[in-house]
Amino acid sequence: MIQKKEYGAGSHFQRSDVLRVAKMARHSPVSTRESRHLAQLASAPGVHTILELGTHFGLSGASLLTLNAHARLHTIEGCPATAAIAAETFRDAGLEARTSLHIGRFEDVLPRLLLDIAPVDFLFIDGDHRGAALRENLRRCLPFLSHRGLVVIGDIYWSRDMQDAWQQLCSNLREYHAVDLFHFGLLIPMRPRDGMRHQLALTDTWHKPWRIGLFE
Repeated sequence: MIQKKEYGAGSHFQRSDVLRVAKMARHSPVSTRESRHLAQLASAPGVHTILELGTHFGLSGASLLTLNAHARLHTIEGCPATAAIAAETFRDAGLEARTSLHIGRFEDVLPRLLLDIAPVDFLFIDGDHRGAALRENLRRCLPFLSHRGLVVIGDIYWSRDMQDAWQQLCSNLREYHAVDLFHFGLLIPMRPRDGMRHQLALTDTWHKPWRIGLFE
């Protein structure tokens, strides 16, 4: 059991401030398949600096470094007890030298951190899970991305609020291609030769029935 300090939307599965680690590990972190996707995305050429908002137990952060031996991960976690478990994950995976774990609220840590680490080549937002916070955190980070910096947003179907925020980002960020992978939303910067902007949904077949009237 750990005392969880929660700043965002919290868990769908445990509503107490005192949470069971085993249950958190079973429900909250990314799945094996999602971890593979993150590892593949972060292995793209030119990805040297990775910023993650929402460390949890460090499993997604470790995945981001799995196939990229040259990248460094900066990850922010609001809960000290959860961050302590993440530190063990990075140490056990042999990734401690390539990770910087920052503890605190996103709005408190980001202003100075972004100045120190820019440009960011890969941004993974997987914390808070409130639409307004997603839009605000992305607004803070976008000016510090490299010219081809990729944005990955976790749990875009977490709630109606998150789904609406994702759709607003797709509509407003006209300089990015938008790809819906159900568990992740991707924002890919457009290049001059791209021509038309694209907005795609590439969800697995077994997810699609859930998307129809999901929150109605």
